[in-house]
Amino acid sequence: MKNLAARGFCSFQCGASSLLATITSAIPVALGLGAGSTSRRPLGYVIIGGVLFSTMLTLFLVPVVYVILDRLRGRKPVADAVAEVPAQVEVT
Repeated sequence: MKNLAARGFCSFQCGASSLLATITSAIPVALGLGAGSTSRRPLGYVIIGGVLFSTMLTLFLVPVVYVILDRLRGRKPVADAVAEVPAQVEVT
């Protein structure tokens, strides 16, 4: 179970760092000061909103859909299956 949590955290950390890098690079476009800023501002808004929306979709909706599909197929979710693995018996 610890391994699954560690992999989940690593995946979240990679996603969060790319999210922050993309949003940080789009902030100057969204603030848009200077010549031609009126045509570039909407692009910055769309970049920031799209990245936020797709990240939230990936982090929350996709795992929920996988769990629902597993339950419809009659399989147990991975966390439940890992919890039910019997302890190994030591042979002397």
